[in-house]
Amino acid sequence: AKEAAGHGFGQVLILGTPLTMKSGRFKKVLSAHGVRAIEVTDDAAVSETFELIGRLQTGSVQEAAETIGGIVRRLWNGPLKVQPCVILACTELPLAFPQSLQEPLLISRGITYINPMAIHIRAILEYAHGRTGESSTP
Repeated sequence: AKEAAGHGFGQVLILGTPLTMKSGRFKKVLSAHGVRAIEVTDDAAVSETFELIGRLQTGSVQEAAETIGGIVRRLWNGPLKVQPCVILACTELPLAFPQSLQEPLLISRGITYINPMAIHIRAILEYAHGRTGESSTP
């Protein structure tokens, strides 16, 4: 939520497991930061996302980024003039972008993706650095 708000995104699409995509908890946290989560009502897109997560778990990344982009374009209900912002809210989804796994924010084919895994790792390292006084760089 902080990352989306910090980059000026007023609305986001959450991709993840069906439970995550339909969760009110994520919407509530985003709303507290001034970001609206797009309501996902397309059950076929939810199923396709879940199937993709299964493929990524087995290491099959071929065309995964394109699949995600297609799902986003179907679900995005904001004006097309606005660059879509998507939270990849499942640890497997960033694997579709192997060249950018360490990046908290990545852009692919006109879509901005937020990688919570990279954000959490960065926060953990910053916390550890503050607690120990040591450098957070490995």
